[in-house]
Amino acid sequence: MLRPVPHQIIEPFGSMTDERRALGLPAHRGIDLAAPLGTVVTAPFAGAATTGQDDGVGNFVIITGAYRNGRDRLWFKAHLYHLSKITVSNGQKVEAGMDVGFVGNTGRLITAPHLHLGLQRLVGGGWRWVDPEEYL
Repeated sequence: MLRPVPHQIIEPFGSMTDERRALGLPAHRGIDLAAPLGTVVTAPFAGAATTGQDDGVGNFVIITGAYRNGRDRLWFKAHLYHLSKITVSNGQKVEAGMDVGFVGNTGRLITAPHLHLGLQRLVGGGWRWVDPEEYL
């Protein structure tokens, strides 16, 4: 699986900050990658894009697709949040490494520009949040 931006992790999967606790939010369901405003964000694997905007996470792209991990074919949803601009259309098929947007600071829960990468894996008929670091 490809890294959507080549930058370091500034908040790990599962972290629980005082701010999250105060807002009644669950533990962090992804990783935050430090990146300058306008950095190109690429698809970590091939799939279908869902695009939109949400008050909490801002502009987003969710890519749903299968990824081959050795012999196994695993199904994932990659959640890419806080984008300044989205460059794919809702329902568009994307290839691994294709540009899907730009790092931004949209959404109410953001301080500085970064990319939030959340990853869900299809396990036993349901989607489960997993640590993206285990698959990058």
